[in-house]
Amino acid sequence: ILLSSTGMFHTSPAYLPSTTVMICLFLSLSEQLQAYTDNNVHNISNNDQWKKKLDKAIIYGLVAVLMTGWPFCAILFIPLGLFTIIKTYSQSKNSMVSVIYLITRVLFYSILIQCTVTFIDYIHYGKILSPTLNIFIYNTGIFGGGTEDGDNNINRDELYGVEDISYYIKNLILNWNMVAMMGIIALPLIFLVKLCNLEKKENKRNDLISITVLLVPMILWIGTVFSRPHKEERFLFPIYPFLAFGSALLLNTLLDVMQIHVWIGSLNIFKNSKSNGTTNDVISDRSNF
Repeated sequence: ILLSSTGMFHTSPAYLPSTTVMICLFLSLSEQLQAYTDNNVHNISNNDQWKKKLDKAIIYGLVAVLMTGWPFCAILFIPLGLFTIIKTYSQSKNSMVSVIYLITRVLFYSILIQCTVTFIDYIHYGKILSPTLNIFIYNTGIFGGGTEDGDNNINRDELYGVEDISYYIKNLILNWNMVAMMGIIALPLIFLVKLCNLEKKENKRNDLISITVLLVPMILWIGTVFSRPHKEERFLFPIYPFLAFGSALLLNTLLDVMQIHVWIGSLNIFKNSKSNGTTNDVISDRSNF
């Protein structure tokens, strides 16, 4: 899906904060998937393992927020943060102590990353400043909005042009085609399918929680950028990983529902496999996640 995407072709080499955020999201999703698919998060005996993986996922999120000068992407990591706190609290013997330790680690990572960024900025600008804080002040309009005259009457959402929602819809269709539509509707459809099958398999509930945590950031980001008058193609870059991941999950879920993999595995063409494990076994032994 990623290799055939027009959007990924021109997004990946772009020297933009949104591209760096997208790469950090890929890395963060990778760590989360390793934790969720191995059931480490839902298995108390593997506490240290899932904590390490989610710690790495959080670190990539901190890098995206603090190093790129684009703090608004913090919205994309809210579900991960909440999920990690809840899981840490529910699966630890000393719940509050574990949560405090988690928050302390995150604060330490944040200070370390921010000090590194500040040092590099100081070398190049010759003074201590924070581009991340400056862009936040400018876009929110607080403290005079960063303008020399302190004029807060400037509508920054309309200063550089406005577009309606169709701008983003056309952009997604051009860059991702059917994948865009499948990725966006993946969460509600998968939620519905797995909710209807909760009684059939016990691990469905855990899968549903994990999938929700992984795909909700895309919904939050769409709700944020689609509602703003000023629209740019680069604002969509951060959700590209979610579009690909969501569409892949939706296809996987549809295959499970329609039992297509079982039908393929039953074809005679696969029954004479010379490998150690037959293709039939491989196809039938697909992960539910």
